Amino acid sequence: MISTVSVQSVLYDNSARDIERLARGLAATVRSTTRHDPSVSVDIVFGDSSSAPLLDGGAVHTTEELLRRHGAAGFRYEFFSANLGSAGGNNALAKLGNSEFIFVLNPDTFPAPDALAELLERMRSDPSIGIAEARQIPSEHPKSYDELTGDTSWASGACMLQRRSAFEMVGGYDDEHYFLHVDDVDLSWRTRLGGWRTVYVPRAVVFHDKPLSPDGRPLSGATEAYWGLLGRLMLATRFGRPDVVEETLQTVERSGTDQQRAAAAEFARRRAEQRIPLELPGAETVAAFSAYEYGSRRW
Repeated sequence: MISTVSVQSVLYDNSARDIERLARGLAATVRSTTRHDPSVSVDIVFGDSSSAPLLDGGAVHTTEELLRRHGAAGFRYEFFSANLGSAGGNNALAKLGNSEFIFVLNPDTFPAPDALAELLERMRSDPSIGIAEARQIPSEHPKSYDELTGDTSWASGACMLQRRSAFEMVGGYDDEHYFLHVDDVDLSWRTRLGGWRTVYVPRAVVFHDKPLSPDGRPLSGATEAYWGLLGRLMLATRFGRPDVVEETLQTVERSGTDQQRAAAAEFARRRAEQRIPLELPGAETVAAFSAYEYGSRRW
């Protein structure tokens, strides 16, 4: 039986070098995956949320030639004419296909050639898995996972494979309440609440080109500070933790950055307008708030 995979990545003002690097990484991944298992068919789609198209006709043709030469079933470039964010962009791309699996990648990543094959092998061997996440290098995410089963609280949207049936069952990403950041936590928790498992697959590796501090810790910018804080408040609202909402707002009021204060103000506006998520029944069975994390840490 053929397994179909749609690889999707949402672009936003990425450099030509980054896009070429992603395409070459995907070419090697597709070649390795289809040679390992000829029953796998992979197509690729890039969605562009930039203010102007990042790829012209020539670049699209060159990228498609590269990917098809290495075994891709097809390539598509979709210019959105609007900034849909991570959640909205990935929803829009998912609606373009009907593949069995959806492979979501950040545009600033470079997957190892066998990354997709490892994730596919894990998911095809266990139909209870709804999302499988790759290990990021050079800075591995510190969240914990069960070393025997791989089960983890949530999966990072930087590189994860989703079973389309699970994705569609929960309605995909929530692009009404999340724009950037935390949308992957929300999706993971709703997927788990729907009865699916979320697992970490350390043998599947992806290079994530995030800026690092001198001590090797990932640096976050103003965009992440704003959307990450707003996302946390939405997440705590949906998953039944009003105490986390109020604690977070109080912390921001005492010592938050300008971006965090702006996010808190935006949340207050949306709450007054009743534009925040409703609490989900059974949310306490999947939600895990720990300090500013969404699950326990290994270090």
